[in-house]
Amino acid sequence: MGEAGWTIRETRREEYIMRYLAMAAAALAVAAVPASAQNPAPGAALTASPSVQEFVKQAAMTNLYEIDAGKLAEEKAADGSYRNYAKMIVTDHTRMNNDLKSEVATMQNVQLPTSLDALHREKLQQLKSEQGAGFERNFRAGQIEGHEAAITLFENFAQSGSNPDLKAMARSSVAILQKHLQRAENLPEPNGPAVGAAEPAHPSTTSSKAASTTAGE
Repeated sequence: MGEAGWTIRETRREEYIMRYLAMAAAALAVAAVPASAQNPAPGAALTASPSVQEFVKQAAMTNLYEIDAGKLAEEKAADGSYRNYAKMIVTDHTRMNNDLKSEVATMQNVQLPTSLDALHREKLQQLKSEQGAGFERNFRAGQIEGHEAAITLFENFAQSGSNPDLKAMARSSVAILQKHLQRAENLPEPNGPAVGAAEPAHPSTTSSKAASTTAGE
């Protein structure tokens, strides 16, 4: 992969992390809501604050993406440790998403995403385009970055969220996300280029070959 390709990928990763951190900051906004707003008068319609909806959206997006990325890694990863890790995150994030569905089922005006947004579709498509060591390298980096951002999101909501049940769920999920992060960091770093990726010819090597051909004529 050329220098320009790596630059584009790093930029996308930075945008991914910044968006997650922004969502985590939005979850903290509920702390500034007056108590009267958090405890409406009897008979008043109970509606979700934007921070609750934003947390639910980002938590669900995390789960959906990790499930899809994990299934992809189970199919494409050559290293057994990657496939075992992928199986773990598919199992854990499926359970986490089911728990989230159960919590949201009783809430009014809270919508749970059922498909990936554009940002996560792009990340998944990038993974699908990789092969061999390139796939494992990109998958490992994405797991580390994604779980770091997810931990921040869940920790912030567990501390300052407005819904007690969601806060408890977020708190219990942090340990799972931390386990995933540690396991991702411990995955062996792949060696070698992606399968099918051509290494650019070194200028001096090309020149030497050309000179040898000329001399032999």
